[in-house]
Amino acid sequence: MDNTPNLALPYLMPSQAQKHVTHNEALQMLDALVQLSVQDRDLAAPPSSVSAGERWIVASGATGAWAGQHGKIAVAQDGGWIFLSPGTGWLAWVADEAQLVAWDGGKWTTSVASPFQDTLFTLVNEADASKQAKFLLSGITAGQTRTYTLPNLTGALATIGNLSQTFSGATTFSGTFTASGTTVSFGTGTGASTVNLGTGATTSGNTKIVNIGTGGANGSTTNVNIGPTAATAAATVTFSGRVLEVLAASANVTALYAGIGGATADSYNRLSINSPAVLFNHAGASMQATLNKSASGNDAGFIFQTNWSSRALFGTLGDDNFTMKVSPDGSAFFTSLELVRTSGLTRVHNGLELVSQASDPGTPVNGQLWYNHTSGRFQGRKAGRTVTLGDDELPGIEADSGRYVCADTGVGTTPATVAGAANRISLYPFIPKFDFTADRIGANVTTAVASAQGKIVVYESDARGRPSGRITETGTLDFSTAGAKEATVSLAFRKGVQYWLGLRHSSTATVSAWQPDASPNLDLAAIGTTVNKTLQRTLAFATATPAAWGYVASEAASTSAPAIWMRVA
Repeated sequence: MDNTPNLALPYLMPSQAQKHVTHNEALQMLDALVQLSVQDRDLAAPPSSVSAGERWIVASGATGAWAGQHGKIAVAQDGGWIFLSPGTGWLAWVADEAQLVAWDGGKWTTSVASPFQDTLFTLVNEADASKQAKFLLSGITAGQTRTYTLPNLTGALATIGNLSQTFSGATTFSGTFTASGTTVSFGTGTGASTVNLGTGATTSGNTKIVNIGTGGANGSTTNVNIGPTAATAAATVTFSGRVLEVLAASANVTALYAGIGGATADSYNRLSINSPAVLFNHAGASMQATLNKSASGNDAGFIFQTNWSSRALFGTLGDDNFTMKVSPDGSAFFTSLELVRTSGLTRVHNGLELVSQASDPGTPVNGQLWYNHTSGRFQGRKAGRTVTLGDDELPGIEADSGRYVCADTGVGTTPATVAGAANRISLYPFIPKFDFTADRIGANVTTAVASAQGKIVVYESDARGRPSGRITETGTLDFSTAGAKEATVSLAFRKGVQYWLGLRHSSTATVSAWQPDASPNLDLAAIGTTVNKTLQRTLAFATATPAAWGYVASEAASTSAPAIWMRVA
């Protein structure tokens, strides 16, 4: 054996020459290994400036003069390097780390006793010893031992405390996780990403509860914001088909659009519902639904459609009266009923049809109307008795086309005569016995006067039966010869409606007149032996009769009513 078994120091051999060389070599090795202290253990290449006897532990990936010497002790000697191989259990003090390391047969490791004080546990960055990490156990309760298990993966250690930290990659927290602070953010990445909260399958029979914004103290306010605030950004909140209930018993929910039952709301139909029925129920007392429009000229109403084509409307449509309308095609609309807001008056447009019945109702009430098709009578109930609503059936027949209707009461004998007076108008009332349209209207001259002329006028009646608006005034009729004088017209007369017919004279021609008992009586100024039959007014023949007659009681006179005939068109 030429070397010592532990430090491999060279022996002085009996026959060896220059024994001092071997002795000096052994001293140099002892000088290098005894009380071993190295400058650094992180260098992979020789330092540029060294002093004799300084030592280093060669790091992995060694290059240059240190190539292939990983883990060995490099000793600066005689301007070069010698390398000493460590033995298991060798200790070395690392000056730049201020800690003791040991060779375990394959690598240098920190050599400390176990357990050791937390103040002795410091991690040092391999490349930069100024980067260190210390562990403090002061937060553990006295008498307690805590175990911390590192996960079987590569990643970053989470820092729990008032520090800012970013987790990259997949990071999973199990157990109870609490994040407190004035601002706690999740999913703050600016790229495409998915942020999951409360995801993962729940075992059958178990319940998963995801709480957001709970735990507010009395008097506090909790705001839960979802979605971006930028004007051009968009967000969609989707509830899966298995979300069965959204409970908000005390919430005030405000939304711009709402689609229910698979319906899609838009900027016009902001509430859209697909449903076989919609229920509005009371909350313990009354129930009302309000439709409020902006102005009287707008619409507030309900529309009933068939395959998206309107068929009926009701509401305050275009004004503040309540109106009902119907349509055959969604384009043309007919007003059926109108309730006048200022009076409560009911206006029936386009007629009223009473559905017929075979007999009178058993117990009719006052104000009830019906049509009995068995008797062919319209009937009603008033003052506790049933009355027939009917025509004022005066004797007579409905004239055929081309036949003439007399403007009298239907009684009397052969017409008399009455002389005209220059510029005089004679006006009297007439009520048709049936509906008809006249295509001619005329009078009969019995005694002609040279150059005499005449005109026939027709006025409607006001609510008091007095002449009011002019319906027509014919052209000039020739009264200079005797005989029938007719003007072509197109006048609709309605049964039971009172009209006023009149004859104008330019001179004194005599015309046929109705017998006094064949024309209605007008009112009198006093009781007497005569009756008034016409209204007499003087107006220059060349001047048109007034558009509105303007009733004057003193114009009533006993002069006979001039006979006027109308031909049925």
